[in-house]
Amino acid sequence: MTWEEKLFAMQSLPGGSFKSLLSMSRPGLWKCMLPAEIGGDGFLHCPSCTGLTPEAAVNEAWRTVLALPNDKFLVVTGRTCGDRRHYRWSGFVWVEVPK
Repeated sequence: MTWEEKLFAMQSLPGGSFKSLLSMSRPGLWKCMLPAEIGGDGFLHCPSCTGLTPEAAVNEAWRTVLALPNDKFLVVTGRTCGDRRHYRWSGFVWVEVPK
């Protein structure tokens, strides 16, 4: 996949944030936020990935998504606290992980 396709795949996470995931932090430093938080161990965290170019930042975020261990997943929170969904990338599409 190209870095643009990876960015589009992250933006297409069901229920995820469709806002821009890619921004320039300062000249020469790009940041790519994941479209959801990472969960699975009782804590939620949302790492940001940086790079010298937009491509490098997106590729770093994509590596983070692909490198999630089996006990971790992306968490998308709905409008209510009980409306959370968990997803993993299957290699082709986002697949919901049972709670």
